[in-house]
Amino acid sequence: MVGFPVPEEIKQLRVGPSLTKRLLYTVFSPGRMTAAVAEYPTWIGALLISTVLIGSAAALIPADILAEAQRRVALQEGPVQFRVAMGAEILRIVVPIAAMLRLIATSFLAAGLYSVVFGFVLGDSGSYRQYLAIVVHASFVPAIMGLFYTPLRIATVDPQFHLSIASFLVFMPEGYWLNFFRVMDLTQIWSMLIVAGGVSAIDSRRTFISAAIVLLGLLAALALVIARFISN
Repeated sequence: MVGFPVPEEIKQLRVGPSLTKRLLYTVFSPGRMTAAVAEYPTWIGALLISTVLIGSAAALIPADILAEAQRRVALQEGPVQFRVAMGAEILRIVVPIAAMLRLIATSFLAAGLYSVVFGFVLGDSGSYRQYLAIVVHASFVPAIMGLFYTPLRIATVDPQFHLSIASFLVFMPEGYWLNFFRVMDLTQIWSMLIVAGGVSAIDSRRTFISAAIVLLGLLAALALVIARFISN
């Protein structure tokens, strides 16, 4: 049988945009990414890229800064000897691996949560794979921002440094509500808004605004709980 060449435009219609394009769209044109990923919910490549970026950002933090951060946490929580005993060089291995595993786990868990909330409770017509693909692509934003944060984390000797709503509330006294706003990470909010666009793309009956309200509400509820456990 004679084979005929398939134009590149037709190939893209079949498989959607390339991984590189999808990741660029995630940052610069989220609507194009969400439309493409909702139609072609591929996610493995995007997850691998985001995982490598997260691990690289953690690996760039000097070992002495990681050890100092661990020491401060141990002093706050009490005489937990095994934390202090963990060497700086071991931390250089453990921290990046933990960061990568956390991203993978939270991606699958978040996709499951959104499948239940939007697909089951609210009646949207999306599949788990679609929500997973959207979540994984949206995670590229905090992954790439982690690299931009790295110089600031080194300069402030704080491996957990990030910009949050609390970064702009310099007048606010220490306490529960300031801790709440510290948890409201700006890059996480950005990522959530991308997911909201994806939820709307998966089911056109779901507006971006309503999806954003649900997702930011879930983020705020989680922040309310986490803020209880932050020591000042």
